[in-house]
Amino acid sequence: MNIPSAAEKSTADVRSGLGGVGGIDLRYTFYSCIGTTGIGFTVGAGFGYGSAALKGTNTDQYTNMDYLNNRIDYTIDSKFRQTDKFAQTNASLMLALCFGNFTLNIGPRFMLPISPSSNLTIEEAHINAYYPTYDVNVTDQMITGVLTTPYTQSVSSFLPKYNVLMGAEIGYEFSITDKTFLGFQLFADISVWSPQSPISNLQSPIVSVSPITDSSSPVPAVSVNSLNDRIAGMRYMDFGLRAYIAFSVGKNSEEHEHLRFNSRRDTKYHRNRYRWW
Repeated sequence: MNIPSAAEKSTADVRSGLGGVGGIDLRYTFYSCIGTTGIGFTVGAGFGYGSAALKGTNTDQYTNMDYLNNRIDYTIDSKFRQTDKFAQTNASLMLALCFGNFTLNIGPRFMLPISPSSNLTIEEAHINAYYPTYDVNVTDQMITGVLTTPYTQSVSSFLPKYNVLMGAEIGYEFSITDKTFLGFQLFADISVWSPQSPISNLQSPIVSVSPITDSSSPVPAVSVNSLNDRIAGMRYMDFGLRAYIAFSVGKNSEEHEHLRFNSRRDTKYHRNRYRWW
């Protein structure tokens, strides 16, 4: 998901919307251990597919003129949701700790979205046109503009080109054989840096009604614009559960098992692991 912040003077209330992500990783982990405590590193790369979303409400206010030179003050309230779908690659280099069968990894990850596609849905929209000359309000009528909802269109993606994430993973490994393990980890990643696109100063209305300029065709066109100039910053975050198989390729597997279950602290060993998620 994305954690957004609204642009200055924006009329939008923008919140995170949940998405989902799945993928497969290949990692190599090295531990140098004393007793049942190990310290080392884990390095890996992976590929996956996911989605992220924004949702919220917005109020736009602006003035149009019609072909009779009447002033029309528009107030448009809308409810929206914008969703990105994307492939992704990632790479990580993390501090790896183990305490008996418990594992803990902390460190940076690099995530690169690939070929994102984005859709903006206006779930609700109410267009109110006020004629101050006549003190008349016209709401959701074709003559002053109406948008049939839900309305969906493709827009430019709001995802950064890449993200530097800080990740944390905690889990437990079950021994299948003396060199094979089944592991489960809870994980969370949050963006600590990403390049941000320049924010437009235009602040285009999300729902825009064109001026009524043609007496022979007085129905105004209604268009929908991207949310991008309403967003000042974006922070990507994901969390979930990972399952993996680990294969020990280190020596001294008998010592390793003796250490793991008997907490013997006078023997040093190292253990290498290959992991598939």
